[in-house]
Amino acid sequence: MHAWSEPAIQSLLTVAEHAFRSCINTLHLPAEILRKERAVGIYPKPGCKFTREQLEETVLVVQQVVEMSPEVIEGGIPFCAFNGGNDVFVDIGDKSLGVQGCQKWFGGVKAASTLHVGDQFLSGGGNDFKARSACTTAWIASPTETVILLDEMIAFGMRK
Repeated sequence: MHAWSEPAIQSLLTVAEHAFRSCINTLHLPAEILRKERAVGIYPKPGCKFTREQLEETVLVVQQVVEMSPEVIEGGIPFCAFNGGNDVFVDIGDKSLGVQGCQKWFGGVKAASTLHVGDQFLSGGGNDFKARSACTTAWIASPTETVILLDEMIAFGMRK
């Protein structure tokens, strides 16, 4: 990540922002754009909500536009386009990098000793899906499932 240049990062975000603007116009989305330091995305205007189809179409379009952009290809900056449930964002980096950073931070924890708990089931490049390249992932559908998973892991550990 230290090798990533600021101009390449900003170029990627600008390409993504233009792709979001195109989706807003083409799909007639009641959306606002939010540009952050390391992300850009859309969220619904007050009182509005996106359909699942609008969210997924936006993710697919923006991801493809960014992936095919010569500026992004040359910059070599990894990114993740994802559906956040009622917004769509493009982040610089992805969860595989975050998981690998945590593994390193905690003394070089091996992938075989790491479990990521995530709720993004789609294989279209979502952040939780990308975490699978760094470790095993347990797919959950709710906070209650996370508690059940942790209880089962604790019980398993006590049996050993």
